[in-house]
Amino acid sequence: MVKDQVAAMLQSVTEREDWQEHGATAEDFSQRLGVRRNTISAYLNDLYKEKVAIKLNSRPVKFWDRATLEQRYGIVLENTEFESQAALENIVSQPKRTAFDEVIGGHGSLYTPIERLKAAAGYPGTGLPVLITGPTGAGKTYLAQVYYQYCVDKGYLAPESRFVHLNCAEYADNPELLASNLFGYKKGAFTGANQDSTGLFDEADGGMLFLDEIHRLDAKGQEKLFNYLDNGIITPLGATKEGHHVQVRLVFATTEDIQSHFLDTFIRRIPIQIEIPELNDRPRQERENLVKLFYLRQSQKIQRKVLVNTSVLNILSSSSYLGNVGQLKNTILISVANSLQRAAQSSNIEILLADVPKTVIDHNIQDASLLSFSDQFISVLPTMKIDDLISESQAYTDEIKRVMLKIIQQFQQTAKRNAFIDNAMTKLTNCVTT
Repeated sequence: MVKDQVAAMLQSVTEREDWQEHGATAEDFSQRLGVRRNTISAYLNDLYKEKVAIKLNSRPVKFWDRATLEQRYGIVLENTEFESQAALENIVSQPKRTAFDEVIGGHGSLYTPIERLKAAAGYPGTGLPVLITGPTGAGKTYLAQVYYQYCVDKGYLAPESRFVHLNCAEYADNPELLASNLFGYKKGAFTGANQDSTGLFDEADGGMLFLDEIHRLDAKGQEKLFNYLDNGIITPLGATKEGHHVQVRLVFATTEDIQSHFLDTFIRRIPIQIEIPELNDRPRQERENLVKLFYLRQSQKIQRKVLVNTSVLNILSSSSYLGNVGQLKNTILISVANSLQRAAQSSNIEILLADVPKTVIDHNIQDASLLSFSDQFISVLPTMKIDDLISESQAYTDEIKRVMLKIIQQFQQTAKRNAFIDNAMTKLTNCVTT
C-alpha cells in the first residue's frame, strides 16, 4: 500500500543524523513515489492523527516519525504537533527524566548514594552488586525499587523484567530452606521435594533480586551466594550437574553494622556500598517535601482535594521520627483518616492539628511556635505532580547545590588552578542566568 510506503519513507527521513533539515513534505514524497500530492498529504495527516507522525506547521508542513525520535532521544512525545521547529528541537534536546529525578533529596542528602547507584547500574553485564545500609524505615526498599526503575529507564533492564523481593529474616534459622528458595531444587533433594522447582534467581532472571535484611544470613548462607557473585552461575539443591547461568542484578539491604555481621569474603564481593541517613538527619526542606509527597499520594488514593494547614506542615516537618520515613508516612495516613471521619461526604478534606496523632503533638508540646494556629492551607490535588508542590526557590537551591558539587569535583581533578576558575565561573554564570 502507498500509505505503508509513506510510513517507511517517513521513518527513513527521521533516522538521518540531520533529520531537522529534512522533514518529510507532501511535495517531496509525491515526486519520489509518483503519486498525487493531495494523496500523499492525506496519508501523512492520517499518520499524524494516528500519533505515528510528528507534525510541524511550517510552510511547507513537515512530518517526522514519532517512534524514531522517541527512541533516539529516550523521551515520550506527548505533544505531536508543533508551531515552530525550535519548539520541537527544545523538547528533544532536554535530558530524559529518570526515576532518580523523582527522589526527594536526590540533589541533597541522597546525592552520593544515587550517584553510586548510577555507577553500579551502568557497569557492563549485570551491573555491580549493591549493599544498602541504614536504619529501619529510612527508605532502603524504596531506593532499591527506584534503582530498578532507573535501570529500566536507561535501558539496562527490559520493561518486562521483574523486581523480586525476599526478606531473609524469614529464613534466618533455616539456611537450607533459604537456598532452595533462592536457587531452586531437584526432585528428591529433600523430603517433600516431589518435583523440580525453580528459585528466585530464575524468577528474577533478566531483572533484579532484592535481598532485604541480608544480615540474617549466617556464614553458610552468605557462602551460598559466592558462586553467583563470582561466576554468574546458580546450582539448584540436589543437582548432580554443573549449574546454569542467569542474568540477575543483585541488591542487598541491612540495618546492621557491616563489619560485625558479614564475612569479609562476602563484603569484598560487593563493591558498591551506600548508606541512607536517618530522617532526622536530613535537611528540613527535604522533610517538608516528603510531607507534601505523602499527602499527594493520599490525595491520589482517596481521589479528593486535600487542604493541609500550614501548622500541620510545620510540625510534621520539624518533628523527630524514631521510625524514620516509615513513621512519617503512617503519621500522615492517620491524619487523613481522622479528617475523613469528619468529612466523609465532602469533596475535599482539611488536615488540622487536631488530626495529627497525639504522640506527635505531645512530643512538641514545649515548642509553642509549632503548635500555633494558622489560617493558611496548601492545596493538594490528585492531578498534581510533586514538582507542583515543591517551591521554585527550593528547586533553584537544589540546582545551585548540584552545580557546586560538580565544581568541587572538577577542582579535585584538575591541576591547573586558572583553568578551574574559568570553568567554575562559566558554570555558575550559566546557573544564575538560565
